[in-house]
Parts: sequence; C-alpha cells; structure tokens
Amino acid sequence: MSFPYKGILIMSVAALLAATGQLLFKLAGGFAPSFYFAFGMLCYAAGAVLMVYAYRFGKLLSLNPVLSLGYIFALILGGLFLQEEISELKILAIILICTGVLLLGKEND
Repeated sequence: MSFPYKGILIMSVAALLAATGQLLFKLAGGFAPSFYFAFGMLCYAAGAVLMVYAYRFGKLLSLNPVLSLGYIFALILGGLFLQEEISELKILAIILICTGVLLLGKEND
C-alpha cells in the first residue's frame, strides 16, 4: 500500500527548500562566500533533486502547481526572519494559491 499523495508531499518539501535557499541568499547579502550562501546552494540543489524525484509519483498537471507553495513559504520565512509585512492582501493571495493547488492537486486522485 502506497501513500497516494507522495508526489505532492515531496514537491511541497522541494518548494520549502527552494524558499529556504532564497532566504539564505538574502541573508548572505549577495554572492560572497559564506555559510548562508553555501547552505542556500545546498537547499536549492536538494530542492531541484526532490522536484525531479517527485515527478515519478504523479502527473505534471498535478505536481507543477504545488511549486507555487514556494511563494507562501517565502512570504512566511520573510515575515519570520526579515520582519517583512504580511498584509491582508498577501493573506488573500495565500488563500487563492492554496485553493488553486488543492483544486489542481485533486486531479491526482
């Protein structure tokens, strides 16, 4: 018995890793060699590998929209670590992105 949403779960983790890589690049302050930059590159690479691996478990139509969760993860990480403002409009955008991902992910059933 296999988990039916394995591809979606893996793709979600890949989106989180990509957003974490973006945050670490921002904290590194550019392309200067540093711990943040190196770990950011590692997160991006791991995210890319997981994205390719996730396609083994689902359809492109179902899995590709899950990557848009990266926008949500980036917004949350920016709010937590960079004190960026999360306005009501951004919360509405989060709701719309989640709705779209859920509707398109339903195709995977």
